[in-house]
Amino acid sequence: MLHAKIVEAARAQIGTRYRDRSQQVGVSLDCYGLLAVTADSVGVFLPSMGDYLRPGLAEVLDGLDGPLARLEGPQEGAVVVLTPGSSKAERPRLHFAILTDSSRFRPLGMVHVTRGLGAVVEEPWAPEWQKITRGFYAFKGAA
Repeated sequence: MLHAKIVEAARAQIGTRYRDRSQQVGVSLDCYGLLAVTADSVGVFLPSMGDYLRPGLAEVLDGLDGPLARLEGPQEGAVVVLTPGSSKAERPRLHFAILTDSSRFRPLGMVHVTRGLGAVVEEPWAPEWQKITRGFYAFKGAA
């Protein structure tokens, strides 16, 4: 039931326009804003993204363990951490998405914010996303 509530909260933002460092529900979001809005809908508070911009990738992923619990693998309602276009970057760029059920996409879908389309979208969690996936997390203490 909780997984469905998380997916529903993320899907409610589909169509919201992209704006870097924004967390304005229904107005504009970036990927961390989508994550924060979704977390808030299940009673979990996430700290400012600025807290995660300073350290390297390992420290960021470890830092996410505060309000989030690391998962062994993908599942509906999980937060997925991705590193697009950062194979040679000294400081990998992080991208966050919420995995959705398999009713629309196989094996799973994902809700995320895309700069290319300029909005929150749902699309397949396709092989190109899977190969840049760095971890899966669940919201701790979600209600």
